[in-house]
Amino acid sequence: MKKHLQTVIWTVVYIILAVVLMAVIVANPAYPLGEAVLNHIYKGGNAYEALKNGVLWPLYDRFWYNGVSPFRYWAPIPAYIFAILQFISGGNPLGAYIIWNGLIFFAGAFSFMMIGKRRDRQLLGGFLGLLWFFAPACMKVSYEDGNLQRMFCFVLLPWVLHLTERYLRREKEDLGRHELIAVSLIFAVMIMSDPVFALITGLTFAVYFFIYSALNHCFARAGLMLVSYISSIMIAGLWLASYGKGRNAASELENLHFYFQNGFKSLNPVERFISEGHGYYFGLAFFILLIFGLIASNKRSGAGFGTAGIIFLASTSMAYPLIRLFPGAGNLGMLNYLPLAACLILFSLLTWKTLKKPVVIGVLIVLALDAIPSMMLLGGSGEETNERLEKMAEDTLIKKAEEITRQRLALLDLQDLGADGAFLVSAYDVPLMGTYGADYRSARTAYNITQLDKSYSGGQFSYLFDRCLELGNDSVIIWMEPVSWDEGATAEIDTAAARSGYKLVDLNEEYRLYHIDVDGQFGVLSDFSAIGIGSGAGMVSLDFPTVEERESTNINDYTYEELSKYKTIYLNGFTYDDKNAAEELLITLAENGVRVVILADGIPEDEMSKAREFLGVTAHDVIFSNGYPELETATWGIINTDLFPQGYTTWRTVYVTGLDKTYARTREDGVSLDFYGSVKNDNIMVLAINLTYHYALTKDKSVTPILTELFKMEIGQMPLRQTVPIKLAYGSDRIEIDSDYDNVDTTIAVHDSFTGDGFESVNRLVHVDKGHTVIYMEEPYVLSGVLWCLAGVITLLGLVAAVTIAERNRKRRKELEELRRTGGVA
Repeated sequence: MKKHLQTVIWTVVYIILAVVLMAVIVANPAYPLGEAVLNHIYKGGNAYEALKNGVLWPLYDRFWYNGVSPFRYWAPIPAYIFAILQFISGGNPLGAYIIWNGLIFFAGAFSFMMIGKRRDRQLLGGFLGLLWFFAPACMKVSYEDGNLQRMFCFVLLPWVLHLTERYLRREKEDLGRHELIAVSLIFAVMIMSDPVFALITGLTFAVYFFIYSALNHCFARAGLMLVSYISSIMIAGLWLASYGKGRNAASELENLHFYFQNGFKSLNPVERFISEGHGYYFGLAFFILLIFGLIASNKRSGAGFGTAGIIFLASTSMAYPLIRLFPGAGNLGMLNYLPLAACLILFSLLTWKTLKKPVVIGVLIVLALDAIPSMMLLGGSGEETNERLEKMAEDTLIKKAEEITRQRLALLDLQDLGADGAFLVSAYDVPLMGTYGADYRSARTAYNITQLDKSYSGGQFSYLFDRCLELGNDSVIIWMEPVSWDEGATAEIDTAAARSGYKLVDLNEEYRLYHIDVDGQFGVLSDFSAIGIGSGAGMVSLDFPTVEERESTNINDYTYEELSKYKTIYLNGFTYDDKNAAEELLITLAENGVRVVILADGIPEDEMSKAREFLGVTAHDVIFSNGYPELETATWGIINTDLFPQGYTTWRTVYVTGLDKTYARTREDGVSLDFYGSVKNDNIMVLAINLTYHYALTKDKSVTPILTELFKMEIGQMPLRQTVPIKLAYGSDRIEIDSDYDNVDTTIAVHDSFTGDGFESVNRLVHVDKGHTVIYMEEPYVLSGVLWCLAGVITLLGLVAAVTIAERNRKRRKELEELRRTGGVA
């Protein structure tokens, strides 16, 4: 009775505090809170609109990234819960956000309280529920990052941990099949709520299994629980089978170092006041409790403290060099997973039953005092939300773009506005289709967008506007702050825009809006004079926009008829299945007037000889320091190049042997090194020492003559483009296209969920010929998803059956032993 009364009291307390939390957030004019929050609100709104229109599972969203397959790559469960809340709030997404916060707070706190009740520590569990929601690491995720799907995982995480530990500590007579089932199903839900966080959670708990088993001698149980986790992954395969294929797998290693920091910074409470609550603060009190737990706790609690300590150490700068070597390291930004450590610490405190009550009370007070400053993330001042968004739309010229854009808008801000910019373009006031969005991994055009960002950062504005046109943007907004220091940049941008037909229509101190006049929907006809093949080919396109980028790096995927229409073929990072056929194809093309340019640094290693050899030319490693030696050329004499840029002073590259004619060489330690010449044919040119990359980094004009002669084109040379009218009709399961021209770039991103005839993928965009084309959409890999799910269910049922049989056999043996002991008959 006392427990039930406590449950009622805590429930009332949580409801009151949830209402207070919602009121505090509403009182903050800056809500919704967090960098990515509008991204998640957009996804929830997407699910809401689909359900409102009777579509249970939307197959396509045309507003982001030239079209995306939404819930194939977006975690569906949080979005659908948010959609339900949006229905409750009368269709108001901001109202749904308010309810979401109250609901997540209540559910997370209630979880810890009920876990405490099941462990006869309900009062402690009730207080830990409050600390769990307001833990600094959790507040960072919730109200600085604005990651709603991870907030939902915070509700599930304590239950998974509780059920896992409860199973591991069970007595031999009761093997706990209910825990195995519950963990599998809850963890499957977590996977479909945030697959990356769930993956790291699974790996963390695998470490926890090992430590717990080592301390408590239950390796067999840990093995069975591991099978339960594996079955949950297979059950979630119903969605994961599709999620894992066709998804943009662009590496995030370049930014990985941002998600590690000095451990002292993670524990410095003063940092929160310096950064106004922002940044990665783990919690000094949490860390002190962690150390105390490692030293003084029992074996059952020690496993949680130990695992939390490993996570914390993995988030420090000293761990970064090791972790970046792991497979899939782009997802291992360990500062993002400090909430896992916080949950393990709180849970371990709950299970530490030998700790004296006065010490427990002192620990709770210290944890609460350490958490309070992080609540400043809930506060704020400024304009009311709609006023703020309206002002942002005005200041960024998005409001003006809404008036003139006929097809698509590109907001070139190097992601400065983050999810806010994508939301303003595609979900606020007048929704516009955009080339950008707020969930990069869902973009089939991720490569195209990366190239746009690189061209802006590198000042290759001709490429930028040309590819914006290729992607179907009749309006382009440029954020000028990154180039504000360069007096000539504005004129360069205006000139490059005009070359592609764009006119400046509006500007302010920070933004410039360009527009090209079109009459409704349009496609693009293109004529490239060159083609790039290979993983490194896109780099040269930035300086030579007339080099067409293609997806396949394999020379054998191209035919003579396809390649012979180009004047130049550029190879860098290429591959082949049949080396002889690839070489013969290039020789034939060169003999018929096509110029073939091979970057020696991009010659692949031969599988048999392991040498980097192609067409009789062999690449050899060489390292230059600070800058190239003098370049000796047959045409331009001695060339002294600029020094290598900062961060590239050690230049690892190659020189070549085997050239038929050598046009340029350099000398290192008195040894002559060939780096430019021809082989087999005067039209097959080889360039080494990574000179194209040097130019891309430095814009060194001293090497310009070599490059223009090599490619037989001028730097900045543009392809021929022509906009043509097309008709597009979007249905729930199809896209219908009408064109009066052949080989039209429709500017729609291609997905492997597209089926039908009459279209092809070129540079990740749909190309169609004259006439009426119907592209059908269907959820791909459904059969494999169903099979994975069935396999998971069978695995789980088999696990439960085995545990049940073992439990019955143990009970039967116990009964037999009792009969023998008492003299009964077996």
